[in-house]
Amino acid sequence: MAVVFVSDPDQRLDVDPAAVKDLYGLTPAEAAVASLVGVGRPVLEAARRLGVQTNTVRMQLKQVYAKTGARRQSALVYLVMTGPAHLRLG
Repeated sequence: MAVVFVSDPDQRLDVDPAAVKDLYGLTPAEAAVASLVGVGRPVLEAARRLGVQTNTVRMQLKQVYAKTGARRQSALVYLVMTGPAHLRLG
C-alpha cells in the first residue's frame, strides 16, 4: 500500500491548531504557536498574530519541543510539514 500527497507549492500553508494540539498533546496556546512556527512563520510574526510577547512564544516553543521531540525550529517545521497536521481531507 502506498499513499501519495500532492500539494500546490504556491498555496500558503496553514495548519489547524486543534489538529496539532490533538496530535502532539499540546495546550491550546502551545498548539497556536506550533501551528504558526511549524509552517515556517518567524517567532516575531507568531507573537504579533497571537497578541503576545516574543518571549512568551519562545517559552511556549520550548514546551512544544519537549512534547514533540523537536530540538530546534527547523525540526518542528519538518515535523509539521511532513506529518498529518497539515492534511485537509475532502
